[in-house]
Amino acid sequence: MMLLVKKFWPYILAALLIVAALVWWGRFTASLEAKGYTRGYDKATAEATAAKLVQVEVNQKAFAALIADKDAKNALLSASDDKHSKALRTSQNETARLRDSLASGTVGLRINATCTQSIPRLGPQASSVPSVDIGTGARLDKVAERSYNALRDGINQATAQLAACQGELKIRQDILASPVSP
Repeated sequence: MMLLVKKFWPYILAALLIVAALVWWGRFTASLEAKGYTRGYDKATAEATAAKLVQVEVNQKAFAALIADKDAKNALLSASDDKHSKALRTSQNETARLRDSLASGTVGLRINATCTQSIPRLGPQASSVPSVDIGTGARLDKVAERSYNALRDGINQATAQLAACQGELKIRQDILASPVSP
């Protein structure tokens, strides 16, 4: 047995030192735990960190939902704007067609007018009295026709703009009335 001890004494000494170190480490960590220290992390801190990570994930989902909701509302407003812009262009095109038809004489305006002159006189005074020829219809002069077309353009544009504003206000009221999705 002595022979074995002489031959393996460095290994035995190393094993004893390792066992002593482990015993000392166990007592040291036990005393730290008794004082309130933990092995590398605090359980409450770990739970708080996990709760914060969960809250961040919830906030990211809510933010993504808000962005999607905003995009949907912007799409509604854009569609409304496109619809009303198209209606305005259609109205302008219709007025332009009417203007061209009036200029070419294919369409006439109905004018509610009365003639203050009586039927033209016959005889030498006939040329000095202004009157309407019998058999011709009343017609607007060029200035009145331009004024009529300008007024019609203005009325159509104001009507289209008013309809666009009313449509956008209705959409915005619907948007404000709708609940925000989390």
